[in-house]
Amino acid sequence: MSRETSGKKNVGVAVILAWLLPGCGHFYLGRRGKAVIFLVAVVGVFVYGMCLSDFQNVNPCRYDKQFLAQMFCGLPAVTGYVIAKYDTRVVDEGPQIFDVSSVYTCVAGLLNLLIILDAGFLAAKGGK
Repeated sequence: MSRETSGKKNVGVAVILAWLLPGCGHFYLGRRGKAVIFLVAVVGVFVYGMCLSDFQNVNPCRYDKQFLAQMFCGLPAVTGYVIAKYDTRVVDEGPQIFDVSSVYTCVAGLLNLLIILDAGFLAAKGGK
């Protein structure tokens, strides 16, 4: 019996989609309501954190430890990185202090990591 006729979803596709855009993996699995909730919650928290930092906190040089957590947010984090990299404004390069904006973006990324794992487990169990 092929995967298409059995109703099983591809785990790799679900995980990659879940990383690319929060909730997209669940959308692929047919869980449309959860997908919308995850998208709004994770991207909302990430964008709020970016706004707090004036779109400067996805920066691997300045926030080396936070960068990995932020990257779990997928395309929103990649977009934030590109914005920060090519922004010509001067960024304070002094010693790093506690920055609540990076906490928001890290929390969004770590929440999406849980969503990615959930999508992978659901796909392995048959999708729905």
